Amino acid sequence: MSPERSRPTSLFPLAAAAFAAVVTVAAIPGPIPTVGRVAAVAVFVAVYAWSASVEIIVRQRSGGGRRWSVLPRPVLDSVVDAHRATRDHEDALRAAIQRERIAGLELEIRAAAAAEAQRRVEELNAELEAFTFSASHDLAVPLTTIRAFVALLEESDGHRLGEEGREYLGRVGNIAARMEELIGDLLALSRMRRDADPEPALVDVRGLVDEVAVEVERALGRPLDVRVVGDVAQLLVPPSLLRAILQNLIHNGAKYNDHERPSVTVLVDAGDRFASLVVMDDGIGVADDDRERIFELFVRGTDHLGLPGTGAGLAIARRAARSLGGDLWLETTGAEGTTFCVTIPRPAVPEHGADRSASVG
Repeated sequence: MSPERSRPTSLFPLAAAAFAAVVTVAAIPGPIPTVGRVAAVAVFVAVYAWSASVEIIVRQRSGGGRRWSVLPRPVLDSVVDAHRATRDHEDALRAAIQRERIAGLELEIRAAAAAEAQRRVEELNAELEAFTFSASHDLAVPLTTIRAFVALLEESDGHRLGEEGREYLGRVGNIAARMEELIGDLLALSRMRRDADPEPALVDVRGLVDEVAVEVERALGRPLDVRVVGDVAQLLVPPSLLRAILQNLIHNGAKYNDHERPSVTVLVDAGDRFASLVVMDDGIGVADDDRERIFELFVRGTDHLGLPGTGAGLAIARRAARSLGGDLWLETTGAEGTTFCVTIPRPAVPEHGADRSASVG
């Protein structure tokens, strides 16, 4: 047990000194000489001074008995002060541990709430993508039927409809074709997450650009001058996502272009951690007010030369880049053309990566 300090009264030093003086006098036989009286007074003073400077400590023994100890007050005060300091330190430590526990619980609660919110957002996104895919697929079927019947009607009875009737029939066909194009873009957006390659593959950038250039030439019906320069290397990425990026950027650069033979240059810089693709064209450029709007779904720039389009290409390309962990943005634009920049993280190439090379190039 911890020591308990006694509670001495002010009579204790006086009583102890008087008792010591009486004992001293009693020890002197016969009449008390003057020296004896002086000795008794000296003993009285000394005992009084000593008893006034000490305290009696009662310690409880383990066996149940008591042990009396006498300590000088300075020593006892230092012991008591050290005990109090230790107790205060322990109290402060317990309070700090309690605060740390409370802070840890708050962090766990916030982390759990954030994880639940993230899980809910992912569920809602999955539901939205599933709905978009289903609705787009279901809408595409009747539109295909409409276009087929419009073509049959124009072929069989177009000569009897007259010029105005054929014009109306052509408008119906054009609207149905535009709706099909919009639905196709929606399907492309929904498939980008649903049907993306589960694992990346080694893609030859030059070969992929050449394939995309041929496809764009066929779609636009005009020749292109597409070049690949820089550090051309194989990139470990899902091929469908990289194709979506290059296809939309090259198609836009060639489509919104008033040159007889549009020119598109793809500059590749394969760094250690990120690969950058810079796609430059000599087209009509983008208005300053449209620098961010053109990346919104179904939003087209103000200077689109009256050409048909849905305004989904750049939205698809940016989403593909961000799905890879990178980004896509408009770097420069002007009368001499437009420059888009794409960054793509470069994961380590596995040892069996050569066996999964994509069949491009």
